[in-house]
Amino acid sequence: MFKRIATAAFAAAVLAGVPSATSAQCRQGQSVVVYEEAGCVWCVAMNRFLAANYVPFTVVDVNANPGTRAFLSQRVGFLGTPISLIDGRFYIGYNEQVIRQALCLN
Repeated sequence: MFKRIATAAFAAAVLAGVPSATSAQCRQGQSVVVYEEAGCVWCVAMNRFLAANYVPFTVVDVNANPGTRAFLSQRVGFLGTPISLIDGRFYIGYNEQVIRQALCLN
């Protein structure tokens, strides 16, 4: 259901190949990346929500690579987790309603 990786290079590669999307665009084959860290209860909630809704996703551990934190700080301006990247758009924190809308699960 999901892949676990830990490199900032992957995150940069994902962004390079993913066009910007608006929450109104609903299509199959959405790209979902969840940036998380150990001990984050909201990260666990996000992963469980995605798995329960059969959404394939990739997990990036921000503590495994110092470059990932710098990447997120530069791109998002925020260092807390979870941060989700859904079809080229960042979502900070876990808000089920917002994530449902972004994934067209309403």
